[in-house]
Amino acid sequence: SICACLAFRPAGGGGGGLELLSGGTDAFAVRWDCLTGATLCSWCLAAAAPPAQSDGAAPRVINPRHVHSLAFEPGGTAFAAALGDGSIELRDANHGALLA
Repeated sequence: SICACLAFRPAGGGGGGLELLSGGTDAFAVRWDCLTGATLCSWCLAAAAPPAQSDGAAPRVINPRHVHSLAFEPGGTAFAAALGDGSIELRDANHGALLA
């Protein structure tokens, strides 16, 4: 997968040390430990498959949900992800749960 964006997690965001969040063409957001290079966790931000069209044809995916941009909120407890389908999601930075 191609990495499209990175965001450093602000200190005090609940992580144990310096952390980095990456996102890319595979629609995953991955949290990394900057000191060890270890993957801490990852979340697939791809939506469920779109429904079939009214004529029964296979669904059309024009713009897949690649992760184009990431940003942490100042406290580091949540991050926003801008996705290739034009949507923006707010997620919990520790568990990946969708907040808005």
